[in-house]
Amino acid sequence: ATISRFLPTTTPQPSTARKLLIGDDDWERNDLSALRLLNAFRPRSDSATLPPPPLSFSVEAFLLLEREMCVLESPHPYAQIQMEKVIQIEGAVALAVMFDARCSTDDDDHLCIREGKSDGPEVFCTSGKFSSSLRHPLSQIVVNSDTLHCSFKGGHSGWGFRFVVVPILDVGTATKTVDEKMDQFELCVSADDSWTPDMDEEVVRICQQQWRREGVGPFVANPALTFADDDDRMRVKTRHVPLLCLRHRVALVQLFNALLVTSLLRTVDLSQRKRDGSIASCLTSVRHLIFSEVKAAYLSSISAVVVEKAKKSGSTLPEVSIVRGEGKSIFEQVFGQLRHVRAGALRRKDMGFLVQLEGEGAEGDNGPYREVMTSIAEELSSCRPTGQRRSLFLPSLNGSSTSLSMRKDRILLRPKILSDEKMRVEMVGRLIGLSLLHNHFFPLPFSSGVWKALCHQSATM
Repeated sequence: ATISRFLPTTTPQPSTARKLLIGDDDWERNDLSALRLLNAFRPRSDSATLPPPPLSFSVEAFLLLEREMCVLESPHPYAQIQMEKVIQIEGAVALAVMFDARCSTDDDDHLCIREGKSDGPEVFCTSGKFSSSLRHPLSQIVVNSDTLHCSFKGGHSGWGFRFVVVPILDVGTATKTVDEKMDQFELCVSADDSWTPDMDEEVVRICQQQWRREGVGPFVANPALTFADDDDRMRVKTRHVPLLCLRHRVALVQLFNALLVTSLLRTVDLSQRKRDGSIASCLTSVRHLIFSEVKAAYLSSISAVVVEKAKKSGSTLPEVSIVRGEGKSIFEQVFGQLRHVRAGALRRKDMGFLVQLEGEGAEGDNGPYREVMTSIAEELSSCRPTGQRRSLFLPSLNGSSTSLSMRKDRILLRPKILSDEKMRVEMVGRLIGLSLLHNHFFPLPFSSGVWKALCHQSATM
């Protein structure tokens, strides 16, 4: 069965995606909306182009381009400062407030937001580190008015704050906005008729690079300001597309990622990715559209669940004794002491096993653990034999070439693994999993072909 069989035949109301802007928790409705948009982004085997997105989402994306956004921020970093600001956006039924991920103030320096003027009810007041949650990425704070009052008094230090105020429009105002610019809207819709997956991949890649340079998150970024002049040279697949149409596509991708976070990613079973027509399979086919921040947050949520389950098991962390010196393989020592330890015993917070460095006065647990993990990665990536045992990895063709090739440090897994090496390869996989679980740097410079195999993608030239 294909995903189309499970999609509704009726078009959702234009307000569906807009309600998402204020953190709508109607999972069933958001699931259906996400499926409809997923179906529009999913590549087809019988066509080089993508089907046009549902008209209601094209309207929502166009409104995201036309919305009036206000940005308010403190100096970075701030010192002695006192700020008061009133923001009013006419025609809004509510205001969504989205915080920059870098927001950080001293615990005694509070940022307060009130509904209406300075004497209105308090909506938000906090200090320390705060940002818009990826659970509701497009908005964490909603002011049910067209006016808000912000105050901040800082007597200490910190990065400060930065937030974007976005209006939530009623259906009448939204319809009027589209009607007044119907020619521009029709241009955006017509461009979707000839869109390809390669064009989507290029759009997302360029936008994420721009947002990282500017230090803004993907859901706080204004799609109307994407594709600066410097990005023209990076456009290959989309060079012929008008700028307005490119920005409209960015807004569609933002809506798609928001729907993923608030609905599908909560419940999808990615182990079913090989089943044709499954939601997991469809998501895998559009992985290039999912923002890096969304992927990282999804991985973190899984890691938290895994660690919590392991914590409830009550088992103790295994301990590994390491002797460092000439000719001593740290990987072989770890493998020998952990080869019979079940994987579940390693899934703990901060580290997978305790490290005892023999003859060294190392203090703490986390430091030696990180040092050993880094040493193992460097040892494996050197591709040198250890004693009588050959290396599990080989230099890539670029690395073994005498020419001035790029990526000469990349490595490959040996094409023929001996029977006694299979458990060692499995141990490498466990160590990679631990580095992802604990957010540790594990510098194995695999070639792109290895990463594609790990991600179940076809190798390309």
